[in-house]
Amino acid sequence: IPPFILIPFVENIFKHGDLNNIQNPVQISLQKEKNDLIFISKNKIKKQQKDKIGGIGLNNIKKRLSLIYPENHNLDIHHNEDEFSVKLKLKNIC
Repeated sequence: IPPFILIPFVENIFKHGDLNNIQNPVQISLQKEKNDLIFISKNKIKKQQKDKIGGIGLNNIKKRLSLIYPENHNLDIHHNEDEFSVKLKLKNIC
């Protein structure tokens, strides 16, 4: 796995996630299925004032994945006002 490819996802949880929500705790998993590696994260978004300018972390990850694993990855990001989730599948790397 390239250095720091997963760190921005975890970092975003701590920056934007509601870490004290007992009913909806933060979820992070890393699994190996056959030759694939699957990273999943899910968290509630804390209610706070948002930055006017968005970060570059997710865009950088998307570009890096396209360069390093052009045909061998799936990245699904779901974001609404209450929840943020990521599922990254790196194919045939294990």
